Amino acid sequence: MSSEGTVDHPARGAYHLFVGNFSYTLLVAIASIVIARLLGPSDYGLYSLALVVPGYLYTAVQLGFNQAAVYYTSRYRSAGFSAKAYEFVYSITLFQLIVAALSIAILIPFSTSISTMLLDRPELGPMIPFALITVLGHVGYYTISGGMQGLNRMNWSALLQVLLAIVKLVASVGLVLLGYGVLGAVLGNAAGFLLSGFAGFVSIIFLYRKIIPFNFLNHVKTALTYSIPLYVASLVSGLVGPIQNTFLAIFVINQYIGGYSSAGNLGALITLFVYPIATVLFPLFSSISDDRPRLLELYRISIRYSTLIITPITLFLIAVSTPIASAVYGRAYSFSGDYLRVLILPNLLVGLGYIVQGPLLNSVMKNRAWMVCNVSGSIVSVAVSALLVRFIGVYGVIAGSVTGAIVSLVLAWPAVTESLGGNAQLRGVWRIYVASLPPAIVAYFASFLPYHPIIVSAIALFLFFLVLIPMLVVMRAILPADVQNLDSYFSRIALIYLLYRIVKKYYQIFINRRI
Repeated sequence: MSSEGTVDHPARGAYHLFVGNFSYTLLVAIASIVIARLLGPSDYGLYSLALVVPGYLYTAVQLGFNQAAVYYTSRYRSAGFSAKAYEFVYSITLFQLIVAALSIAILIPFSTSISTMLLDRPELGPMIPFALITVLGHVGYYTISGGMQGLNRMNWSALLQVLLAIVKLVASVGLVLLGYGVLGAVLGNAAGFLLSGFAGFVSIIFLYRKIIPFNFLNHVKTALTYSIPLYVASLVSGLVGPIQNTFLAIFVINQYIGGYSSAGNLGALITLFVYPIATVLFPLFSSISDDRPRLLELYRISIRYSTLIITPITLFLIAVSTPIASAVYGRAYSFSGDYLRVLILPNLLVGLGYIVQGPLLNSVMKNRAWMVCNVSGSIVSVAVSALLVRFIGVYGVIAGSVTGAIVSLVLAWPAVTESLGGNAQLRGVWRIYVASLPPAIVAYFASFLPYHPIIVSAIALFLFFLVLIPMLVVMRAILPADVQNLDSYFSRIALIYLLYRIVKKYYQIFINRRI
């Protein structure tokens, strides 16, 4: 197989994952916006706290099986044992469902105690059982999605993702509109995960064509042997969010928690661009992991293009965070713009490898080094959050997240340098940062215009790109060869490619004059 074919094959799968992730993120964003507007900051904060308990439980019972599902199904499939791959996914999912069901049955009688002692919100007691049941859906959804990716059925994984988002949107919004308030939002979230998890479970039974899995215990033992080291790392990093939310529940009122959650939802929109980059890079790095000069060059190119995409978006959101928060969630959430501005700061580390380090280290079999970096960053996040939340509230938790991200990045740098066989000189990346600053400043001043937040955000966005493109040309931060490469990258994504072509035409005006 040619190198071209090797790269194109995972790219096709990554395209399906991107479409699924784009649709999921968009639909979930719409659901969160509507729910937040209907509930208001205080009740939306209460809804966010109701999801903390299932977050703890899923982190405990997931056992790293979703990663084992990807690893072993891909191995069995490539060896020609598809039936064994189906049996493996079915067995470990069934085992997880049994563990999750037993855990839920044990915890439900203590719902009132959990809501009072852990969350300091006794009013959440009646909702905790419904929130806990969500974990059954989590298990089915995440493990089977991982199995589908290992089986190279990326479109099936994407369909499960979209199904989850659609059901969550329709059920949550519908129940809130019917007057069920926070409980309706919790039930809608549970419905999304349960239905998508059930659909995934039925699909794997359909592929396996048997109800009772053979070698059930052997498959579970195999999965545990592989996943336990990964589980320890994911347990630590997975508990960061729930622990931080517990700190918030103790020291912060519901209104500010609702603002923090809405800021997190807006910040998550950047993952629309991060996800396909990170997804495509792992197979690309893996395919040339033995060729250090090529690996070094690909690493530099990956950082350059990810910086070119992520940095301007992040700086724009930082500049106009307040009008955007008001435009999306309503003026009652305008204060969440200040949270958003600080929350997305780690994205500016992209030029130092923030997105690229993980795929690189995993591709060259330095999983332990990456695990240590993640665990260390997670511990620092929790420690800083615990230290500061009582004094500066939500900002204390955000400071913990930002500090943890920086610690992970710094600790990973020696392993990255060793893996590349030389100094990862990030040539020219600084030009992108310098070129992105003036348009961000222009957008910031535009954010004070005395118009409706939607109009202000639109004007700021227009001015930002109006200034950004010529600045990129003047600073030589983007060259004609870069435009050609990005053209091939975005060509598979119709909507984004349409927007990209508009930007490209504007770029050509300045590059032609420069020539």
